[in-house]
Amino acid sequence: SSDTPSTPPSMQGLSSTQGGWSLPTQSSSSSSSVPRHNTAEGLGLTEAAGDAGDVLNTSASLQMEEPCGLTPASLKHVRRQREALAEDKKRLEAELALLRSQMKEHVERVANIQVQLKESEERESDLRKEVGVIMEKEEAERNRADKLELLNVKLEETLALREAEIARLRKALEDQRALTQEVCEEDKGYEEVQGL
Repeated sequence: SSDTPSTPPSMQGLSSTQGGWSLPTQSSSSSSSVPRHNTAEGLGLTEAAGDAGDVLNTSASLQMEEPCGLTPASLKHVRRQREALAEDKKRLEAELALLRSQMKEHVERVANIQVQLKESEERESDLRKEVGVIMEKEEAERNRADKLELLNVKLEETLALREAEIARLRKALEDQRALTQEVCEEDKGYEEVQGL
């Protein structure tokens, strides 16, 4: 990739190891024919290989510290998503709080309505009892009125009979008076005749 450092041309003959770079292995037959100036030159290459290994280790450690597969743009996108989710969470929490408050109000309202309904039922029961008492009183008054009406009719009949009896007695009394007067007049005439 573009992030992997390229191997310098002077180090292309070296092989990489865990701790750095090492010289290519040579057979024992060829090592005896190497001149001394080549040995010094190999020491310099070894130091250079060590420096290159440190650079590679540092680059590898930096790559491991960065998030795998995340670019600055993707990190920014993830950050925006996180902020959007945080805003949605706040909005949902606010809506939940509002719904809880409304539910509490509804529960209180239902409780008040139930209390009012119970009171209304009690008042209705009391009114029914009062209406029952009034109806009983009205029935009693009606019965009493009917009885009084019957008594009134009987009294009127009795009064009519008494009036007829009184009229009959008056007539009899007048007849008796008339008869008594006639008798008295006859007695008086008889006495006058005897006196002559």
